[in-house]
Amino acid sequence: LAANGSVHFDTSSASGALVLRISGDSWNGDAEFNVTVDGKTMYGYATTASHGKGEWQDIVIHGDFGPDGPHSVQVDFVNDAWGGAGFDRNLYVQSVSWNGAAATLQGTGYGEHAADSMLLARNDYLTYAIPAQHDTGHPYFDLA
Repeated sequence: LAANGSVHFDTSSASGALVLRISGDSWNGDAEFNVTVDGKTMYGYATTASHGKGEWQDIVIHGDFGPDGPHSVQVDFVNDAWGGAGFDRNLYVQSVSWNGAAATLQGTGYGEHAADSMLLARNDYLTYAIPAQHDTGHPYFDLA
């Protein structure tokens, strides 16, 4: 995506959606990251949204989260680069949600608070908690 938008990764026929609102500084390549849900890692995500231009990209991962929760989501920035002032690759996470319910930031590693998001300025992680999902009708999250 060259601008704000959504990328859908449909990992099952489930109706549930994990949404990560992401942006990046893309010196010498796009910011890449992995997503781990309850210990199961999904590899190879990247953002083409430019944080410097005010762009955001929704990464949507479909699945069934299993029994009622709570659940843990970790976002790992994996390809930091720096070539001097103004030449940087970073990852910004504005929000994480499950079926429209906001996840709560639990752990930041070396993540920093930016004006509109959490900034990962080096290879590191952010961890979010998804609260118990009652009455969702989704029996479990299956990434197998």
